[in-house]
Amino acid sequence: MSSTMIQRFRKAKQDHPGSIVLLAFGDFLETFEEDAIKVADTLGCRVTRYGRRGYIPIAMVGFTAHCPLYVKRLIDAGFQVEIVDSRA
Repeated sequence: MSSTMIQRFRKAKQDHPGSIVLLAFGDFLETFEEDAIKVADTLGCRVTRYGRRGYIPIAMVGFTAHCPLYVKRLIDAGFQVEIVDSRA
């Protein structure tokens, strides 16, 4: 597990409270923790695991950045969405 990615995600969550944060990794958008659960429920996709926080797996959802339909569906469902460069 790259704790750096989780740290970047959590920093982005602090910078954008109340938003679904999607980290841009090349051709993919990924989100973690509670945002991953919301995205999976909204898009009907599968939650995977990204390492662990103690004994608890960290939820993760990722999808291609080349399909703006996914982001549009999140916005249409009432979520504010922030896409953040994973290198930031």
